[in-house]
Amino acid sequence: MKFIKIIATLFSIVVTSSLYSGVALADNFIECYACTDTEKLSIVNTWAVNNISESEANQNKIKDVHVVDIFNNVIRSFRVSLKLTPVPPPLPANYLPNSVIINTPHYLKEPMSQLKVAKRNLRAASNELIIPTSEISDAWQFTKCAFCENNVERFINNSLSGEITTVQMTIATLAQTFGLIKTGLPNTFVIKLEAGGQLDVMMTLNNKPISINVTVIKAVDPDGNTVPFSETGLRNLLLQISTINRANTINDFIFRFNFMVPLKMGFVTIDDCPKVTKENPTPEPCG
Repeated sequence: MKFIKIIATLFSIVVTSSLYSGVALADNFIECYACTDTEKLSIVNTWAVNNISESEANQNKIKDVHVVDIFNNVIRSFRVSLKLTPVPPPLPANYLPNSVIINTPHYLKEPMSQLKVAKRNLRAASNELIIPTSEISDAWQFTKCAFCENNVERFINNSLSGEITTVQMTIATLAQTFGLIKTGLPNTFVIKLEAGGQLDVMMTLNNKPISINVTVIKAVDPDGNTVPFSETGLRNLLLQISTINRANTINDFIFRFNFMVPLKMGFVTIDDCPKVTKENPTPEPCG
């Protein structure tokens, strides 16, 4: 059933692309990636200055411009013109842009609505994911780990291949319709770990091949401790530990850096492993 839904969505996108491609006039669309409303207005005014001639301004020529922000899933439409505006002497009168927000036509809003749905489905599917211990045995494995992020990326791509393809096809439609260049969609997701805890990951879509690049931003263990990615962040780190078993698990990963936590519950501090001293010539080794 899930596969059938994906195929139906892709068919809808292809049909949408064929319907809209004939009305996509490149000079009437402006790409504005992750910009504010103020920035959109500024870009539109600049467009008006560059795309309306003085003769058109003298004829009160108006043009409709659509600003596409794929990052924020919005499209804003403006009606623009140039007006000859007097300025204080001795400067001559100058043509200044005038921009008014107008309703975006439905046939332009529809592709963006499809993107919202596709991204929402991707997020919903990612929220249901649980990374198995066969891929990541524990959040503390991320300290100085060369393969952990790659394991997570492979698992996510294999688990969400249908949703990823749907989003990418939707973006391809938008790029064709609106003449977009920048189509990457970085998004932060929370992925649960079977061992407990979670990962905060940044997912960015690739066009060729259709896949997701994954950057792990944060790893959190079952007790709510943020795991340092570098061993330099371990010394004197204050942790909260719920069970002796969790303390043992953490030690299994930090012993190799010559660090340890005491085998007790509550708040503990990561410390150096015991060293040989006159007072303690045979300290209990780490590991």
